[in-house]
Amino acid sequence: MEINYEVKIADLLKTYPELEDFLVELNPRFQKLKNPILKRTLAKLATIKQAALLGNMEPIELLNALRQKKNQPLIVEENKDKSKKQSKPSWLKEPDKIFNANEILNENNNPLAVISRALKSMEQEGVLRIDSDFLPSPLIEHMKNSEFEIYYKEKDDGFFETFILNSKKS
Repeated sequence: MEINYEVKIADLLKTYPELEDFLVELNPRFQKLKNPILKRTLAKLATIKQAALLGNMEPIELLNALRQKKNQPLIVEENKDKSKKQSKPSWLKEPDKIFNANEILNENNNPLAVISRALKSMEQEGVLRIDSDFLPSPLIEHMKNSEFEIYYKEKDDGFFETFILNSKKS
């Protein structure tokens, strides 16, 4: 298997099961891979690139660590402009519900399932906020693919706020 940004963590570990311990050694945040529930759910959604962001790593750093471990040539990227700012959406308001992704994970729950249930119980045009010390990119990607409106920002303290507009009809 060629290891690239788009490889899902579940597929990576199915092909190279020995990389699970390597990932945990590389970044303690990947300890969650030891949780069977999260391994079955989030690992199926998260790509290597998204996992890096979840672990507060540069994606190229994680990608090349994995490639090096499996004797694959390293990837060299040109510096990209990191100042990709989103404009604040007109729908942004005080959230109707707030969740802490770190607490959800620490309780061995699946953030995607918790957030999905919360969105189903909310009024249309309601706003939900997720606080975390990482960018929850698999959740963001899933919600975008499910046609939810998303806005996120990194705060000065390194924490992230992710806002989801419940614009779907029940």
